[in-house]
Amino acid sequence: MTVNQDGTFTGTIYFVGLDRELRIASTGELSAMDRRRKTTTIRRAGAAQIAELSALISKLSERAGTPAAPTDCRDCVRYRLQLQTGSRTINAELDDVNVAGTELESLIGALTALLNESLAG
Repeated sequence: MTVNQDGTFTGTIYFVGLDRELRIASTGELSAMDRRRKTTTIRRAGAAQIAELSALISKLSERAGTPAAPTDCRDCVRYRLQLQTGSRTINAELDDVNVAGTELESLIGALTALLNESLAG
């Protein structure tokens, strides 16, 4: 998978169970929501953060959205990722267990860190 020629992407990740959501675009527009705490943060992501996400997205293969084997983990955070870049869309649903070792692991880790940083203020 490649980022658009102009470097654009949009993505949303839902943290099911935590009731959190992160929306981000390659323009730097970012919104982080924590519905339990009734908190929303809107800001611009830094150039280094966008570059890191673009690099991670560029490394994804055509199989990146392939469903992972389901787990019975009831205490895991579930991730629902929607990513759009060019004509390519990735929709994936993973959890703390089955994300390990997938192509999306690093991207979900980076998005999680960005969400936590944004909500921390």
